[in-house]
Amino acid sequence: RRYLARWSSVFNAAQVEDVCLSPSGLLATARPETIIVIHSTVGPAVCRKLAAAARSRGVHVIDAGVSGGPVGAEAKTLSLMVGGPAALLDRCRSLFASYASNVHHMGEEIGSGQIAKALNNHAYFCNLFVVDEILRVAKSAGVSIDAMLDVVNSSSGQSWASDHWR
Repeated sequence: RRYLARWSSVFNAAQVEDVCLSPSGLLATARPETIIVIHSTVGPAVCRKLAAAARSRGVHVIDAGVSGGPVGAEAKTLSLMVGGPAALLDRCRSLFASYASNVHHMGEEIGSGQIAKALNNHAYFCNLFVVDEILRVAKSAGVSIDAMLDVVNSSSGQSWASDHWR
């Protein structure tokens, strides 16, 4: 049996709700058993609201936060953090494989992927701040930024932020 999945990756919660809930939106036009995948970083409450609205139409919703940016999208190496029933994730795996190489099931509850995405972003921004700070201190002490990055990236301080600093 062939399943239909429709996905949304727009800027904010208002846009996700418009795309999904407007009179001509995804929910209004979806056939029963369709899976709506929310890639936008909008928080678990929005995903749960959409899932509740979809349920009465026999439509499913899962959230799948995305990490990897434009470089990962082009290379098809994005990471997805998926919240929702594992059975729905399994139905979407072949679609996800076309653009993501890392698919992580974060829990059965809708919104689990959003929570994981927010926490992953937090880790990234903490690392970004630390890399910025150590390079600032290195420069002020007369240490080459390039040399410092080489040390960090070949030692215990290595992170995605330091790897992609340049």
